[in-house]
Amino acid sequence: MTRHDDDADNNIQNRYEMQRSLLPARAGGSPPETFNGVSRPPERRQKQQRADTVLGRWWSEILGCCFMFLALLATVVTLVLHHGRTIPEWPLAITVNATISIYASVLQMSMMYVLAQSLSQMKWVWFNMPRQLKDLETFDNASRGPWGAAKLIWILRASHAAALGALLIIASLAVGPFLQQIVSINSCQIIADDVQATIPRTNVYDASLQFESMNVDQGISTAIVKGLISQVANSSTVTPSCSTGNCTFQGYKSLGISSDCQDITDTLEIECSDISYESCTYKLNSGIGIQCDSTDNSQQLFIIASYTPNATWAFMGYEVISLNVTLEEDTQYNNSLNIKATAYRCQFGQSIGTYTASITNGHFEEVLYSTILASSSTGTLSLSGDKSTSQVMVELDCLSTFERGQLASLGHNMNDVSGFIVLNVTQNNNATEWNTTYAPLHCMYAAWDVEFITGFVNSFLLDGYSSTGYNEGTLNPSPELTIAMLNFLYLNGNNTLSSINDTMASIANSLTLVMRSTAPQGDTYYNAPAIGIAYRTEVCVQVQWEWLSLPVFLAIMAVLFFIFTLVAARGRRRGSSEKRNDWKTSIVALLFHGLDGRARERLGVLNYSSEMEKSAERLVVQLQCGSEGWQFVEIEKIKSSAAAEDKGARDAKRA
Repeated sequence: MTRHDDDADNNIQNRYEMQRSLLPARAGGSPPETFNGVSRPPERRQKQQRADTVLGRWWSEILGCCFMFLALLATVVTLVLHHGRTIPEWPLAITVNATISIYASVLQMSMMYVLAQSLSQMKWVWFNMPRQLKDLETFDNASRGPWGAAKLIWILRASHAAALGALLIIASLAVGPFLQQIVSINSCQIIADDVQATIPRTNVYDASLQFESMNVDQGISTAIVKGLISQVANSSTVTPSCSTGNCTFQGYKSLGISSDCQDITDTLEIECSDISYESCTYKLNSGIGIQCDSTDNSQQLFIIASYTPNATWAFMGYEVISLNVTLEEDTQYNNSLNIKATAYRCQFGQSIGTYTASITNGHFEEVLYSTILASSSTGTLSLSGDKSTSQVMVELDCLSTFERGQLASLGHNMNDVSGFIVLNVTQNNNATEWNTTYAPLHCMYAAWDVEFITGFVNSFLLDGYSSTGYNEGTLNPSPELTIAMLNFLYLNGNNTLSSINDTMASIANSLTLVMRSTAPQGDTYYNAPAIGIAYRTEVCVQVQWEWLSLPVFLAIMAVLFFIFTLVAARGRRRGSSEKRNDWKTSIVALLFHGLDGRARERLGVLNYSSEMEKSAERLVVQLQCGSEGWQFVEIEKIKSSAAAEDKGARDAKRA
């Protein structure tokens, strides 16, 4: 050691002694800590210990990870708050896309920083084994951008974890475009709170009141005619209120009429005058019949008559006999007839239907998805002194807990699978409202005086046309209008159970529409319309969430790669007590821990980068911590040292 070195050591010793004299004495009079024989204040040692923690050495990268997930969280929150809603009006005309773009920039920059720092640290880990010195520059270029990362991937070929970091750096370029694709601007339907959507419905229909109106009989007539000549759907003539042109209605109920038809051809009784079948009568048990003979060849005969229904839900019924007669030549009997006879029975009754409806761009569509058939006694009136008693259907789901308890105490089944019970209600003859002690009016369903409806339907359907038709032995020729309309039932002798069912259902639907449209106005309990939701077309923010998958995946992978790097950097070298370095992108580290002296002496002075690159390709080094600290030690020197150690061990063994 030279004199100059001795003077430098003395100066360091004097400086620490002077600092020590300025510090307060430690408890117990113990001297300050020393390092390499030089006194050091304990405060500096504590500061160094804090800096040696993971948080102390990697705080910027940890902060970068936090920024990554904060940017993702802000993106998700912004998207959730505005998905399916109108474009917000923010100051300075800032748009949602611009906001997402800012988040994308923060996410991408944080991700690139964490990956660059991690990959830079991996280059020091890479030299834990003997490597070509040129790999140092390859790793450094990979941490600077996608081109260098691509070159590193090509060199490593998935043989080292650093290739994953390089791949993530390249993939991070897609973060911005992917986040930009998340938001699209499209037209959408927004609930219009200032618009009320309604659709006609009714709980109660009083036929006697309706027929007091001058126009109602015409409405019923029109309904029956429409039902006969065309297939009337549930929503054919219902007029909803929806000023925006886009509305929905869910699960509303309304009183109506239902029908059901059965094929009773096998119950026909055939009576013929002789074996030639030249004159035959076809009769049903109810007494209606139709007669044909040889003069009716190539004719279609049809009759319809009223029938007292036997179903517990029906209040009117009809029976139909249809004959299709053709003349058939026979060798034994002349003028033999070929007769195709069918008979059907149809019934009508009150029902409560549950509907859904929608109006899309002004097009209205209503769907009946369930029907409850009411008792045939529903709506029947009985007088007792100054009071009237009637039966109504009561909806159980409409009742309060208290009301359900009261009805249960009267013996009613509150668990009826139909969801309805039959209840007797009373009314004073001089009053206008029913006694609703046990159930509110808006939960009751009934049609009163349905015989008025029956009478009107009879005037159109009865006395069906036939050449020799009779009802209880009385010939009733039909008017021309009735004959024309009844042909829609008869279909020129080609009627079937399906066609008869469809026509009767069409009549029932048509009557239901009349009941819904002409119920007493102004009575909110009886005909309160169904309330729907109105929508207004606006320009909205639409989120395509699938585009968020790649940024989230890359952020997670970047954090995992950082954790892997952190573990590798904090681990210990095999066979050494020295911890690995955490120099990352530091250039100063290369100044302090460059090539060992022997390698520098052998290479000499290299002035040009091309010379250094060629030498780096030929030079194989390993990062080691020796007596002079961390250095890139040439692999030949390592081998020589190992050989010397082996020789010393052998000599010691011989001795």
